[in-house]
Amino acid sequence: MSQVFISYRHCQHGHSDRVKNLMHTLRQAGVNILCDQQLTGGPDEGWTMWSQQQVERADKVLIACTAGWAECYEANQPLPAGLGSVAEARIIRRELANNSFINPKYRIVLLAPEDTGSIPTGLQDYHHFRWYDAHDQAQLLAWLKPSPATAHPSAISWPTLHTPFDRRMANRDAEFQLFEAMLQDRSAQRALLIQVLAGRCPHRGLASDLQPRTLACLLQAFSTC
Repeated sequence: MSQVFISYRHCQHGHSDRVKNLMHTLRQAGVNILCDQQLTGGPDEGWTMWSQQQVERADKVLIACTAGWAECYEANQPLPAGLGSVAEARIIRRELANNSFINPKYRIVLLAPEDTGSIPTGLQDYHHFRWYDAHDQAQLLAWLKPSPATAHPSAISWPTLHTPFDRRMANRDAEFQLFEAMLQDRSAQRALLIQVLAGRCPHRGLASDLQPRTLACLLQAFSTC
């Protein structure tokens, strides 16, 4: 199951509670979510190292963005040492640059209307979700848990060959193998089948039933289309 990590900064009254609510709601929806609030007593390796590792290991990262988190990402001024959000933002910037800013992994989620203007300039091109909007909640869940792709049925229902066909009389092994591959949809080539009435051909005065050599010529000609 994919691992989802929540990156946020403890700097705003009520924000940690909203993050906790987000975490519980996503977990109830079946998302494998991880957040620092799950660690009682903190990680043994320290918050900076732990935070960096979670961003690197996660399959997807939700950024619960606020003005404080944006400061960590923009890094326009010195910030207090030991902030896990600083380490997380640094890894996010580096991974985006390493991937030519193609971004299948990171999305911003806004937990309150007042956070709308907090998205860093470098992340404004990417889609963000408003958790306080029911429609956006559904879209976020769809992004975190995409439905499995459904296989499209073939345009033609190819018959199944239940018993082997005795082709010794025709003695056209190569042509039969090609025709069998087409029937089983294992070949990109296609055959043109012609049905005529029994009797005499008005053009040549010969019996009109197709001989194996005629069929072979048709297969060879049609495969070049």
